[in-house]
Amino acid sequence: MMIFKECFDGTGSRALELHSLLDGRSRVALKGENAVLGESADVLDKAVMERLNNFDVVLFDGDNYRENKWTKYIKMYLETNHNGTVVATKLDKEKGKFLSSWSSDAQLDESQLRRLYLVTPSKRELEAAKTLEEYTACPLVHAVCNPKYVYLGREFLKATKPEVVLAIGGGRVARAEAELSMVNDHGPDAPKWIILNPPEGTSLLKQWLVDRAQIPEDGHPVTKLSVQGNFTMELISGEESQELKAQQCSDLANLFNPSSPVSGYYLQDAHQSGVWARIQAKFQRMCCCKGSSQEDARKRQDVLRYFWKNKDQARSMLALVEGHSTGGTGCSTGMVGGAEAVKLSQVSRLLRSAVEFERIDAAYCMLED
Repeated sequence: MMIFKECFDGTGSRALELHSLLDGRSRVALKGENAVLGESADVLDKAVMERLNNFDVVLFDGDNYRENKWTKYIKMYLETNHNGTVVATKLDKEKGKFLSSWSSDAQLDESQLRRLYLVTPSKRELEAAKTLEEYTACPLVHAVCNPKYVYLGREFLKATKPEVVLAIGGGRVARAEAELSMVNDHGPDAPKWIILNPPEGTSLLKQWLVDRAQIPEDGHPVTKLSVQGNFTMELISGEESQELKAQQCSDLANLFNPSSPVSGYYLQDAHQSGVWARIQAKFQRMCCCKGSSQEDARKRQDVLRYFWKNKDQARSMLALVEGHSTGGTGCSTGMVGGAEAVKLSQVSRLLRSAVEFERIDAAYCMLED
């Protein structure tokens, strides 16, 4: 893969081999979501910068600079780490906005701009990526209205091989990338994901990890959760374990519900009021099928097939529902309402069918009974 140093400094573009910037250098990928950071972000700032400054190279997905959002940490890294390098990726047609944002809006000086590089993958590369089985088989990719950004970010991670992915919250794209990494990245080269949840907010990526983690029920505030060793979330301000467990159980109850706004395996419904809700609802009708009963059945089959093909993940989530894993407790009926308790029983049955049946058609019979 070629990487291009854009003409920030007036010297023109020049092509470099990607490995010439990365070989022998420690690297971290930084991700975030399109949300304004709250006023009490000082603790988050410290936590982010302490981690970034441990690496020689920071990688990110080419988001435009905003002084009140997570991209401010890219600028802070270039200002404080005088030997650090930043490498971004961006669609070629969006390159102009990237250049304008980081050369003008961010007000970087010449020495900082010289250490900022950009990868622009070709349309052919993205077209080839979207046919890969890891994308076509993952329901969370289909839940993103414009999955090209999943391909862009994921292929960039595969090419650059960061030791750590540091996420400041995360939306649908980051959630899909985390799922893809959990299912497909194994061994010593698999990146470790660290999710820092902003003190004043939540995120889909936080929800994704909560729904998969063993949550301690000792009554103490939870400051850290982990999944499979490679995924860790630090809750900056701490949260009550019972509240997190109740959220997890509610989400798991809706795992196979196509109209659910929480399961993550389907496009979320709009909850905002007013004009934005109407715009989003119209956009969802344009880009995604609206759930007829036949469409709902197909979506449930897609999710069941996904867990049937990924039995380890099915076993892990089944353990969270039923509570038969070491050190964990299941979802009791006291944590959810009556209707969700019935759904939990159904989810348990469906996940068990994904684990126990060798043939997918037999598992489908369980789905339709």
